[in-house]
Amino acid sequence: MIKIKLSDENISRIKAFLNSENYKTSFSKSEMWKEFGSSSKVTFEGSNVVIHGDSGLYLSKLNPLRKFLFKLKNLIINFNRLPLYLSYQKAFDLVMQNKQVRGKKQFDFNIAPQHKIFKNFNEIKKDPCFKDFDFEYYETKHYYLFNILRTYINFDNVTNVMEIGGGSGHFSTLINHHHSNIKTYIDIDIPETIIFNICFIMNFFPDKKICLPNEANKENIYKNDFVFLTPNQINLIKDNSIDLSINTASFAEMTKKDISIYFDLIQRTSKKNGYFLNHNRVHKNPEGKNDQANKNLEPNFFAEYPYKNNKVVIYDICRLVQLLEKDPFMIRLEQIDK
Repeated sequence: MIKIKLSDENISRIKAFLNSENYKTSFSKSEMWKEFGSSSKVTFEGSNVVIHGDSGLYLSKLNPLRKFLFKLKNLIINFNRLPLYLSYQKAFDLVMQNKQVRGKKQFDFNIAPQHKIFKNFNEIKKDPCFKDFDFEYYETKHYYLFNILRTYINFDNVTNVMEIGGGSGHFSTLINHHHSNIKTYIDIDIPETIIFNICFIMNFFPDKKICLPNEANKENIYKNDFVFLTPNQINLIKDNSIDLSINTASFAEMTKKDISIYFDLIQRTSKKNGYFLNHNRVHKNPEGKNDQANKNLEPNFFAEYPYKNNKVVIYDICRLVQLLEKDPFMIRLEQIDK
């Protein structure tokens, strides 16, 4: 649960979205998101919006006591368990200090980056991007992926970005904080999760123009700095208008039909020579608590996504996640061909 203080105007706009058909409409969901989506909740306390959720809510307010108790709990739970994993701080420093020469399509921090990258955990701690919020696993992971993007992509040429399943808005916050030339950042997500992103972006960028799903139409989305759309609004996005598309850890949690729809969307809306970053589990069953439904599920495999005939810039194991958890992630960066 997180409280975020917002302006009266933005509180009213959020309430209007929550009461709109865009929020109330049911969307296709995997068994996993049928379960997690039901835990999403938004309430109000004066000028504070209070957001709750079991998944998709990945930012946390600075609270040293809570952090200490969380670490103590994990230490007790994982005592005598194998394998043991590094802290996200140590893992970040280790992979950024690795000077091993890499092969073709493996990402390599030895090459000259397009932009300054964060070389160690202390540097990201000093970055004011997530002011008043803690640095934990998800923040660290996004800085690492941001380093990869800033190594290979010249953001001076990027004006429009589209993210599918943006969660709490780590990438939208990072990219817009460090690249003021971005004109429009579009996030597509189910209502139960997109509300988290909306609240955080309103908090971090109070002076930016923000378009909520119930306010969006074909004429206005490219006139806003941030645009939030639900899955039934993807036709509002113009062909050949996106310079960079992103999906991080949510394709693996979707139905195969929805994955296919989003791959078609990326190909349609991307500019020629635009980029597509895909960071997802090697293998995942998008399962919930319904055992009978889970028996009939087919897992999603990273290698079997409906890829198009684009230029593959990076296709590699994620070395950061490799040091942090048992389930491996892959990274694929494509340059769009048309």
